[in-house]
Amino acid sequence: MAYNFAKRLVDRGHHVTILTSNLLTSTARMSRKTFEDNKDGIRVVYMNSPIRYHWTAITPSLFSFCRTELRDFDIIHFYAYRGFMSAVVAWYAKKYSVPYVLQSLGTVPILVRSKTKKYLYDHIVGFKMLRGARKLIAKSYLEKNHYLDVNIPEEKIAIIPNGIDVSEPIDGLRKGAFRSKFNINDSEKVILFLARIHKRKGLDLLVRSFARVDIENARLVITGPDDGFLKETKDLVKKQGIEGRVVFTGPLYGREKFQAYMDSDVYVLPAVQEIFAVSVLEALLFRLPVIITEEFGIAHLIKDRVGLTIPYEVSALTYAIERLLTDQALVEYFRVNSVELLKEHFSWDTHVDSLEKLYGEVLNGA
Repeated sequence: MAYNFAKRLVDRGHHVTILTSNLLTSTARMSRKTFEDNKDGIRVVYMNSPIRYHWTAITPSLFSFCRTELRDFDIIHFYAYRGFMSAVVAWYAKKYSVPYVLQSLGTVPILVRSKTKKYLYDHIVGFKMLRGARKLIAKSYLEKNHYLDVNIPEEKIAIIPNGIDVSEPIDGLRKGAFRSKFNINDSEKVILFLARIHKRKGLDLLVRSFARVDIENARLVITGPDDGFLKETKDLVKKQGIEGRVVFTGPLYGREKFQAYMDSDVYVLPAVQEIFAVSVLEALLFRLPVIITEEFGIAHLIKDRVGLTIPYEVSALTYAIERLLTDQALVEYFRVNSVELLKEHFSWDTHVDSLEKLYGEVLNGA
């Protein structure tokens, strides 16, 4: 998201610096020092993180960067809420009177894990950051409500969704390559889950629902990196007695990920409190009918136009999967609408227009 916005802003003549850490994986760093790179005209500064707390980077060199460079920027855009880097930069932004906008990426509510720590962060640092922002960016109406729930004035909130390139998918993809790699027959119906394997993504609901799907040649494919819920998911698959019908691929990226969409029949993401998911847009790019929960931030755009929206219930999800695997007329209707919906609501250029306008309003004191 940050790259796609930054690249288009650079193309419009703006100077963009992305400040991030040098964390590469949950256990490795890209280097042992702070370094810079240039990505398509974007200056990227990778701050060394000799200490970390899970994925939170502790970057001592950030202090010197802020003291020497921060006051030279016209505006700061946070793609984060809780974290060391955000807290430090926000403090210096206030000190040097540099205006900033903040995009929490759905992290304002305290939903799972480390609830006490998040509560303390919010009351010591986080709420001051939110109040200090000139504008707060939400990707959907659901995220807007997250801000309203912590008493942010509505006039400070702007809705700017993610986008997606709506041109044809990557050239050279070969239909059947994904199925061949994972030993899935052409005659089988593939239900694809592609996201982080996290409790909030609704995998327990999906596994229980799929176990009740009364279609013999249906296969469930679970793709994504483990985010703390892989063992529980595999245990539940075993408990439900459906091991032979479920495929775990691990994380897939780039072309391999797109091959998975190409070779699937339905995309399902029954997540809880999901403000936005690029994977849903990617599925639509490949004209896959989708199933999401009613709590999804873009459910009102998806419902009955390109997919089905359901309550968070086993019976509802089971019915939705069976319907999309058997009702070919409905599937074709959804397929026809997919790219039209993407062009109408999720064009990158449209959203960059909105972001550029928002920056202008902030700089003009609005």
